[in-house]
Amino acid sequence: MSGACPSQYWLMSDAVRRAGLNVPIVVVLFIGNDFADESVWASVGSDRSRYDAARLDYYSDPALPSYWPCFQIRPEFDRPLARMAYGLRRRSALYRASLLALGGAYGEEGVSRFMGAECDRAPWAERVGDRFFFFRHHDASVNTRDRPVADAQASILDTLVQRKMHDIVIAPVLDREESCAGFHGRPIIPAAPFIDALREQGLKVLDANPDLAGECAQRQLFVPDGHWNTEAQDVFSRSLRRLLIQEGLLPGVVPPAAS
Repeated sequence: MSGACPSQYWLMSDAVRRAGLNVPIVVVLFIGNDFADESVWASVGSDRSRYDAARLDYYSDPALPSYWPCFQIRPEFDRPLARMAYGLRRRSALYRASLLALGGAYGEEGVSRFMGAECDRAPWAERVGDRFFFFRHHDASVNTRDRPVADAQASILDTLVQRKMHDIVIAPVLDREESCAGFHGRPIIPAAPFIDALREQGLKVLDANPDLAGECAQRQLFVPDGHWNTEAQDVFSRSLRRLLIQEGLLPGVVPPAAS
């Protein structure tokens, strides 16, 4: 669900249980963007129709610490095609669908070149070697000294505890800035303690982050806007399959961990 937040995930998982489907539900939490999206969801109150617009405001205002560099068009890209791209971004699902179409036409390298040009906006986007990082955005998304972020974390945790009997399995995923800390070596605010908090509540956790971190130290796993490339998707899928088999949630022989 492009642009969704955890409260929308619960709507889906509750619908599965109401339908009487007795299957494990794996919820992939992308922390900290899911913290940020959940805080936006809370901010709109009962008028959920305002969510997309509020989310765009939250991420696209350069005056806010939550600013995501890929949302604002650079002046040199103020052309009809760039304006169309901005319009697509207002509906994140359409924007990502357009990137998939671009990827089909030009391959992942073409998408990376396009996103690199769109996201190369200092000081919000910083280069370490040949890679982009959004350190300011990361810290703003996970900083529990910020009340909305702290409330979002508490809400997510409380809701998962309430649904513990629903046989929900959580696969928390750290963002690029935290997964690749071994590569960039910069100080960041960690979101990993939230994974410990999930376990302390007795929730089922499948943690693929050690595999992702090990691979990210060696090779590029992200396109410039911070989403996974195909190699990262492969690392995660293999890691998740191994963890599901280990937990007895998927039949098969446990494959080796990523080297």
